[in-house]
Amino acid sequence: MVSVKCQSNKLEEILSKNLPSTTGFRGFENLGPYTPSNFAGRGMKHAAPVEYASKNIRVNAIDPTSVETPIGKAFLESMPDKELTKAVVTASNALPGLPQP
Repeated sequence: MVSVKCQSNKLEEILSKNLPSTTGFRGFENLGPYTPSNFAGRGMKHAAPVEYASKNIRVNAIDPTSVETPIGKAFLESMPDKELTKAVVTASNALPGLPQP
């Protein structure tokens, strides 16, 4: 789950809908169009604290881990070596496997 806390409800609403998944940090095969949008979300997350600091609005965000969502399941199912792909995708998770949303 994505966690965004800041001192402006509107800003919190905007940022909570625009934070990236794991693909905001690295590219994956068969996710070409999805990956750039997540890099953009990551950029918004890093720009918001700087942009709103002068208005005394603090922005903090936590990046999500790999989670077993419908798009994640479809991605794994589309890969020729599902087990290898799952191992790569979950390698950075603190706990083994894919957490449920």
